Amino acid sequence: GVRESRERVRAALRNAGYTFPVARITVNLAPSHLRKAGSSFDLPIALGILAAQGIIPRQSLAPWVVLGELALDGTIRPIRGALCTATLLETQGAPVRLMIPRANAMLPGVAVAPVDTLREAVEVVTGLRPPSSDVPPVPDEKAAGTSLSTPVDPVVGQEAAKRVLEVALAGGH
Repeated sequence: GVRESRERVRAALRNAGYTFPVARITVNLAPSHLRKAGSSFDLPIALGILAAQGIIPRQSLAPWVVLGELALDGTIRPIRGALCTATLLETQGAPVRLMIPRANAMLPGVAVAPVDTLREAVEVVTGLRPPSSDVPPVPDEKAAGTSLSTPVDPVVGQEAAKRVLEVALAGGH
């Protein structure tokens, strides 16, 4: 996973028009006792590399919590855990802004800065572009024809699949 992330970040930086440093790079994902899985650290790592090179002023990253998976072409893909992160930041009253992929921006009542590309993320962080406010609307469950009372009791076995359906229905996914 780490090796794949390294290649995604390197390719995304190059394809977005930035240089990737020739020097050795060490990314510290402290604290080590907290589990870190998935590709949601790609965008913050890329922004950190740009800050280390002086392309982004380091202090401009301070008010941001950034999550996102980078594609090789520099676009930002949706991630898992955006809602949990947004909820945690909101409950803690943290004085930070959350930057996430636009596809994850359908979070009701949560102020986010959705971005589509690495270049757009850099422009938002440096203040060259105001954070976008055109967040996709949250889908209406009733308009979509979903029902939260769909029974899964007739399904025999498949306990894990039934649990996934129950969680998805409860969340209106």
